[in-house]
Amino acid sequence: MIQDGERCDDGNAIDGDGCAADCSLEVAPLCEDDDYEDNDSFETAVALQNQLVPGLQLCAGDSDWYRINLCAGGTLQVGIMFSHDEGDIDAVLLNLDRRQVAVGDSVDDNEILSVRNNGPATDVVLAILGAERDTQN
Repeated sequence: MIQDGERCDDGNAIDGDGCAADCSLEVAPLCEDDDYEDNDSFETAVALQNQLVPGLQLCAGDSDWYRINLCAGGTLQVGIMFSHDEGDIDAVLLNLDRRQVAVGDSVDDNEILSVRNNGPATDVVLAILGAERDTQN
């Protein structure tokens, strides 16, 4: 129950949950761009190697794009582990002609995409889309 002098009361004295221990409202931190920005389009896709990339950030209204080399005769499998407390993401792999070659649009926390290259080495572009609010992937 909110009493005189309090802006909120969530029944505990723990900071970081929207209502501070002194019952003042906490301002949510702004979504900060990750180290790969500005990668908001097909044209500005950032090159990734075969690597694990933890701690990426997808801000509300944003999309992130990555360029990945796919060797001749190779198979690329992309796993995106996502905690969607406030939203959901989708992921799409596109060839250089911008045609979809794989889609991940599940409703759970993770997206798995796979594509096999039967031709010569080429690049594909991974687009990570969506989010109702600031989210981490």
